[in-house]
Amino acid sequence: MKTRTITHALALSAALAAPAGAQVLGNRPWTTVGATGTFSRPDDLANVTFDNAGWIQPGPNETYVIVRYNITAVDGLFETAGPLLTRPYLRVRFRDPGEGARVGLTLREYDPADPDAFPITNRILFDSNTYAGNADFQTRAVSCTVEPFNFDFANKAYFLEARLTRTTDGPFPALAYVQIGRTSAGCIDITP
Repeated sequence: MKTRTITHALALSAALAAPAGAQVLGNRPWTTVGATGTFSRPDDLANVTFDNAGWIQPGPNETYVIVRYNITAVDGLFETAGPLLTRPYLRVRFRDPGEGARVGLTLREYDPADPDAFPITNRILFDSNTYAGNADFQTRAVSCTVEPFNFDFANKAYFLEARLTRTTDGPFPALAYVQIGRTSAGCIDITP
């Protein structure tokens, strides 16, 4: 009896840890295009370039722009995979032409019940400099970079902060779209 219990526990542990079935879950993630955010500095709207496809980039005289996106509760943020553990992922379509350019995104959680003066927790971090520069748009995703968490919209609020930086006269970085959902992949790059 004791051997059977241990065997079942080991089998369950192996199933939970196995990445073989790791995948993006469901077809209802939270999404946005780069041009729909709110600027953190009042003058930023005059200092960015928009495109018909919805992407955004810093204007010719700007070194950086910060844009925030409110995240609302959608079904895709609560998907499950049976016995497999799941975690949020962040998929980003961006352009980072290389040296002197960067697209950074931070999924942030605001906890109004936290007694701290600044109750913000960074949940997922994305840095385009993790990948090779490219003059064309590319799509990359991360499933976690900080600690595992589940969305709790009943008690907390969430937003995405994007920072597009250009420190040379070279090509501009740009943000086209962002998708947030759930995956059964571990803490790895889940880029398709």
